[in-house]
Amino acid sequence: DIAETLCRNHPGARLVTLGGIGHYPQLEAPERVAKAYFDGQ
Repeated sequence: DIAETLCRNHPGARLVTLGGIGHYPQLEAPERVAKAYFDGQ
């Protein structure tokens, strides 16, 4: 998976997946995106 490769190649990066959301997570579930961003969920 491209996202996993990018994450492995950038020290300190973390991959967060939000199940049940399509290509526009910031529009479909802004509260979940904000929580993942700010809380590290």
